[in-house]
Amino acid sequence: MKIDKAVKANLLNTIAGSVRTKTPKEKASASKQNVDASDKVELSGRNRDIAKLIAKANSAPSIRQDKVDSIKKAIQNGTYNVKGDLVAKAILKDNLLDEIL
Repeated sequence: MKIDKAVKANLLNTIAGSVRTKTPKEKASASKQNVDASDKVELSGRNRDIAKLIAKANSAPSIRQDKVDSIKKAIQNGTYNVKGDLVAKAILKDNLLDEIL
């Protein structure tokens, strides 16, 4: 399964979009309740963290050429062994992740 930059960015954008923001009505009612309270601003670093994750995902290569080359070399030499149960576990894991996401 190949995960390219667009898929990574879409996943991160989906996570970022799941953060719920208050509607204007909720903001207005909250401000009416706190009329006597002093103004205060609370900033979470969540947007900054999400932006860093998106930048990191976009900068990652979509193909790890060093891994591809080492596997090609092992196949050509006849030394590449794959355990069937590990392949089956990986396939099941990918399918479960696809269903969840």
